[in-house]
Amino acid sequence: MEEVKFNLTQYQITKLAHAMTNNIDITLRLNNKDISPTGVPLILTKGEINKLSKGNSHNINFNKSRLERMKKNGGFIQTLLPFYRQY
Repeated sequence: MEEVKFNLTQYQITKLAHAMTNNIDITLRLNNKDISPTGVPLILTKGEINKLSKGNSHNINFNKSRLERMKKNGGFIQTLLPFYRQY
């Protein structure tokens, strides 16, 4: 699994923050056009990265264990909070 940064919509940020807080599974629709060096870091599998690199949008599932890994990956919540506070 690798960390990739995405520019997320207000709705996606809210949905992700809610899932992290309540420890629930979510699905986000992501596109390779949204990859950004200053975005929100998400952990994706190599297969998911390959799908996105083909230029299409894909639904990416974030289960509880992946969200937990993102929390432990250092700084994820601190990175997400400024984006969440903007809205």
